[in-house]
Amino acid sequence: MGERWGTKITKVEPNRLMLRGYSLDELIGAVPFASAAFLALLGRMPAEGEARLFDAILVSSVDHGVTPPSTQVARTMTSTGVPLVQAAAGGVATISSYHGGAIENAMSLFYRVPDDAGELVEAARREVKAARDEKRVLFGFGHRYHNKDPRTQRLLALARELGFHGRYCAYALALADVSVIGAIDRPYRYREDERLAPPRIAEDLTLRGRIARAIPDPAEMVEWVDSIMRTGDVIALCSNGKFGGAHQLLSERILKR
Repeated sequence: MGERWGTKITKVEPNRLMLRGYSLDELIGAVPFASAAFLALLGRMPAEGEARLFDAILVSSVDHGVTPPSTQVARTMTSTGVPLVQAAAGGVATISSYHGGAIENAMSLFYRVPDDAGELVEAARREVKAARDEKRVLFGFGHRYHNKDPRTQRLLALARELGFHGRYCAYALALADVSVIGAIDRPYRYREDERLAPPRIAEDLTLRGRIARAIPDPAEMVEWVDSIMRTGDVIALCSNGKFGGAHQLLSERILKR
């Protein structure tokens, strides 16, 4: 008979359940779900900031609407009268590198980020060039529907607030050749310590050798972008609103060329 499977995550005995060395009945009602999941994954309880950020990440994934393939497959199967568990399994089976699983490929990219902050920009340039030469996707960047994903904006702001805005976040921003940061839309919606600070972001990127500007006025922003853009450039204008008509203004400038 082969060896029994072993695990350090859980231990089950008659009338006793253990999770990473903690008695499960002591965790129930005393530890939030996100912290228990963190414990199961990493083998330790999260610090306060880690717990908040991990919980926020889980919350950001709660709902994705009714348009994703996984949802459509599950709903279509349900309409045929199959048991709910089969429909749910069908939806889960659609998860791949291009739907739901892109985050794993993005993690592989970020695990290659150099420890030396001074090498971030050059490493990002090499990665973008390689992706273009090989005609492959840079996973974790862009969205088929959102041009400024509100989940990303909030999580990045929270990461900065909680002290986790480190080299991975810096690397993500460094993947852009040129960054222009506009004013925060309706800043009164956020506490002052939660708001992104465009001048500070631009300064951080500039110190890392990037071309970055904080330009609050949309018209001035478009004017500046128009002055530097060249044929073949890829421009991503990210906003969760009308952005003072910047989308239209920039489109008009491009069509006139």
